[in-house]
Amino acid sequence: MTDQEVLLLGREGSSALVEAVFEVGHTPRRRGTMREALRQLDLARFAGIVVDWPTAQDFDALEFVLNARDIDSQVPIIILQATDAPAASPELVSIPNTFVLHSDRRLDRLAKALRLLLVPVKTSSAAVDAHEMGSEKGGPQHV
Repeated sequence: MTDQEVLLLGREGSSALVEAVFEVGHTPRRRGTMREALRQLDLARFAGIVVDWPTAQDFDALEFVLNARDIDSQVPIIILQATDAPAASPELVSIPNTFVLHSDRRLDRLAKALRLLLVPVKTSSAAVDAHEMGSEKGGPQHV
């Protein structure tokens, strides 16, 4: 396990989520329960954690984030909610490096959010420079 992996918490969630993780250059590692995810976080370093809230079992978002922060205070934690879900608690959204996203599960939007919030994939400086210069097909991407 490396910091190129993203820990996904949830059961057989959206294939768009898995595709989005791959699209931004990371490898997903799925765990179905909060306990399994925390155990995995204790064993390895991750580029980020994405919680597919509707599919996570035995899940209390605030409890999970506080426990995860005890293990790794810096890892970005992204909690995906349905677009019609109620707002997250103020305590949850005030925890540093924790993000609650209302998502319609569209691949392009998920990839854009993950690209902004996850620890960047380590690449050669030439690849980064080419991307930043807009040499990829279609020119520069503005987020």
